[in-house]
Amino acid sequence: MKHLLSGLALTGLLFTLPALATESVTIDGKQYRAVEVNGQIYFTPDNGSKKRVARSLDAPSVQPALRSGDILLQGAASPELTVSGILLVAADDASAKALARRHGLLFKQGSGGIALLEAQPGSDLNAIATRLKQEGIEVQVELAGAEQQPR
Repeated sequence: MKHLLSGLALTGLLFTLPALATESVTIDGKQYRAVEVNGQIYFTPDNGSKKRVARSLDAPSVQPALRSGDILLQGAASPELTVSGILLVAADDASAKALARRHGLLFKQGSGGIALLEAQPGSDLNAIATRLKQEGIEVQVELAGAEQQPR
């Protein structure tokens, strides 16, 4: 019986994870919205929008916009991370420069098959990353933590 209840709880969690990416949660008395970045769920301060979004269980959830300078948390006790505006892509320099041109990005540098592409201020990094993944490109949004900041 104990295993059955655990199994049901896990099943319920699996069905709610896709919906979690658009829900608002409270951490330490502040409202945050969940956003998926690099396959993980993070929380960013909610802008207070009460806009309701119609959803279907079989439709993919709409991913909130992710912009340079956005602050993310993994949980209540985690350090703040800042979205840098840089996308890391698995591509040689020539391919990365072509990707940058096609997607309106700035090629910053490349080394060892990894290139840094910078998005224009205000660009939705999740949308760009999704388009790159649809092209078969491995991509990650760069997040910078306080421990990585110069002192």
